[in-house]
This record gives sequence, structure tokens and C-alpha cells, in this order.
Amino acid sequence: MRLIVTNRVAWCVGLSGVITCEYEVHSILSSVKKTSPGVDDIPYWVFKHCAVELTPVVTYLIDTIVSNGTHPPIWLKALVTPVPKKTPPTDFSHLRPISVTPILSRLAERLIVRKHLLPAIPSDQLADQFAYRPSGSTSSALIATMHHISRLLESCSYVRRILIDYSKAFDTINHSILFRKLLKLSIPSNNFTLDFQLSN
Repeated sequence: MRLIVTNRVAWCVGLSGVITCEYEVHSILSSVKKTSPGVDDIPYWVFKHCAVELTPVVTYLIDTIVSNGTHPPIWLKALVTPVPKKTPPTDFSHLRPISVTPILSRLAERLIVRKHLLPAIPSDQLADQFAYRPSGSTSSALIATMHHISRLLESCSYVRRILIDYSKAFDTINHSILFRKLLKLSIPSNNFTLDFQLSN
């Protein structure tokens, strides 16, 4: 067990029992971009400018959440703002709900997904996904599509492509099936996925 302390922030190196290292938390806290606070009303700059002081506390909080499989109840609450899809909105279907959860909840989620969930998903299952990935974007999707079509045109006279919009797909997911699939992944042995099922 070895800790390197620099500028009052402890950095863990090769610790076997540690779930989250302080350097990871410090990196996320200090790079918080300007964003709206959630129901706790803690502004982004508190995390950004007090990253060194908050790092040990937030690290302990995230480790406790991952170990116990529970989280603060306030993290399930969000400020919901209806944003019009078209102007002027004449029906509820013309509004898009924008939910803003507490900043600390979003930071913890990002760290847990990056550290525990993404490494457990086989990379071949993410090869053709461009949304919700650090390296994915609309530009990446267009470049991959153009490359694929160009390759096919080398051996064929035409190419047909069917595009399907799955923007509402998540609303129709059966959460119990998703939970069973999550349990099959090699996520560290703790019960933080159990809370996902209970909260949904």
C-alpha cells in the first residue's frame, strides 16, 4: 500500500483494496465545466475551485456508494425543465423534458461508468455505437458511414442503406432484462447494480 501526497491530494498507486483513487476524483472535480446545479443547489464552481479540499470526502462517498450499493436519496431527484421542440408548443408532446440531477451525482455516475461499467462491456459490442461514448460523435458516425459506403462501391455499382432512429428506444427497455444482462458482466463483486434495479 503506497500513497503519494502532492499539494494535499493523496494519489493511490497499486492499492488492492481501493475502489476509487483520489487522483481520479480530483481530476473529475477540477475539470467540472459550467453547468446547472441540481436540487441540492450546489454550483459547479464549488467543486472546481475546492477540488483539493473536497477530493478525500468525495472519494470516501463514492467508495461507500459502490461498496454498499446505496446512494443519497437526493440523487434520484431532478429539476425538470420543459424545453419546446417546436415554437410555439401547442401540446405536451411538443416539449422535451430536460432533467438536471445534482452535479455530484453526475460526477459519481461518470466515474463509476468509466471505471466499472465500460471496461466490463466487450469492446466488439460497442464497435458500431457512436452515441454516449467519449470518442463518439455525429462526425465519427458520418465518417464511418462514408468509409463503409466507399468500400462497398469498390465492388458494387450501388449501395442501399437503411437508417433507423432509436431516439426513444431507452423508454421501451425492460429494466429486469437489462438488470439480468448487467449481472452477467464482470463488474466488481459488490451490490451497486442491485440499487439500479430497486430504483427503477
